[in-house]
Amino acid sequence: MDTESAPAEVKELEKKVNHLKNEEEAASQRQAYEDAAKLRAEYLRVEDEYNTAKNKWLKKEKSAARLLKNKSRSWFPTGQGYRSLKCWRVNPKVASDGRSDS
Repeated sequence: MDTESAPAEVKELEKKVNHLKNEEEAASQRQAYEDAAKLRAEYLRVEDEYNTAKNKWLKKEKSAARLLKNKSRSWFPTGQGYRSLKCWRVNPKVASDGRSDS
């Protein structure tokens, strides 16, 4: 799952992780190894924070999806959700405005 629909906190941490990684690489290329080491430590700390926040969000998303799935089973007696209802099936002979082609 991509983070486009993630909460702002997760998106912001992702940006910070990417920024720190780029800064670390730039410091290494400048041969500023002490700075690169500090940036690496900060990167690892923020990456851990990001992974924790992302996993918490994904767990919440999966829980919500599971709850919705279980709810739809109780709404539809077949347990198959709305797809089992014939009124939801598309009839190719009926135009989009409801008129029949024939």
